[in-house]
Amino acid sequence: MASRGDRNHIKNAQFAVLTAQTVFSTGFLAVGGLFATISESGAWLGTLLGALGGLAVAGLCSLVVQMHPGKNLSGIADAVLPKAISKLVSLSYAAYCVWLLAAGTRQFILAIWIPFLQTASPLTLAILVAAVTLYGANLGIEAIARASIVFFPVVVLSILVLAGLSVPVAAPGRLLPAVGVGVPELLRTSLLASSFGAECIVMMAFVAHTNEPEGVGRAVAWGVLVGMVMMAAVVAIDTVVLGSRAVTRVIFPVLEVAKLVGFGEFLERSEVLLLSVWFCAALLKQATVFHASARSIADTLGLKNPKLALVPLGASLVVASLYPTTVVAVLEWVRAFLRYTIWYALGLPLALLVASMLRRPERAHQGEGRSR
Repeated sequence: MASRGDRNHIKNAQFAVLTAQTVFSTGFLAVGGLFATISESGAWLGTLLGALGGLAVAGLCSLVVQMHPGKNLSGIADAVLPKAISKLVSLSYAAYCVWLLAAGTRQFILAIWIPFLQTASPLTLAILVAAVTLYGANLGIEAIARASIVFFPVVVLSILVLAGLSVPVAAPGRLLPAVGVGVPELLRTSLLASSFGAECIVMMAFVAHTNEPEGVGRAVAWGVLVGMVMMAAVVAIDTVVLGSRAVTRVIFPVLEVAKLVGFGEFLERSEVLLLSVWFCAALLKQATVFHASARSIADTLGLKNPKLALVPLGASLVVASLYPTTVVAVLEWVRAFLRYTIWYALGLPLALLVASMLRRPERAHQGEGRSR
């Protein structure tokens, strides 16, 4: 649902950056340990192969968008599905976004709270993160896109800097064998990793805002590739510095790597600087997903202004981001997200595509009837 005033203001370059940011900017914190427990030295390759699942989702979304130019996900569902089912689709999409928001917020709260702010209340941190996210979402997707096109290159640079600083302590042989403990485990890792790439489905809420609709599919595909390559690079850095066994014993391996490497006497505790950059990128991602969820809820409820859904959604985010309460439970929650959401991200655009194809002959038949 795009109003006349805010429609057609996102360029495809911004769309690609928003996609890459959405794919990368929260999951990379814990991904090294999660995947190393499955395929050990093959975790980086499994992560890279996970891009294929994300590209499949991007391809399906592109086909659907081409059949319904100028419409967001809710508009497409309204056009091809019965009203009740269309509302359920929009609500399920909003629920997916809320789960994604809660999982990402919880990870970053732990990443800040455990090493730096253990005297602070997790509730206070959750409220602050939700407030900043709500503020960003309230600015609109165009403002988020403009900020992301400037800031995301800084995130890319931070990963390159981390890789460069890791060279003196890296052991590249730890990346071998590339398939890890076996092909089945590698495929299992890639399937889980594909859920990160599949987060590109969030962009279905904004396709009506681009001024180059014919290039949306290509932009999303590039975003998936960039985001997944960056995530695979982070997993590789974790592995060559810590080793595939040690990676599994820490909560956020990339932060451990940032503690081990540094800028020498020029800057101590370089992980604080890097975490600040990553946290800002995560907030931009969260604002994007938050805005997508609010827009979907507004479309479902028939609200003319999506901003009316922001405050109650923000309150629900605060509550959702406080649970689970233990680190082990949080990681299990993330595993559950990765295990199941790829099927939703594939199934939703596939269902809309099939429904669109079935509606085409019906419309053609109706057109012939009118001409007679």
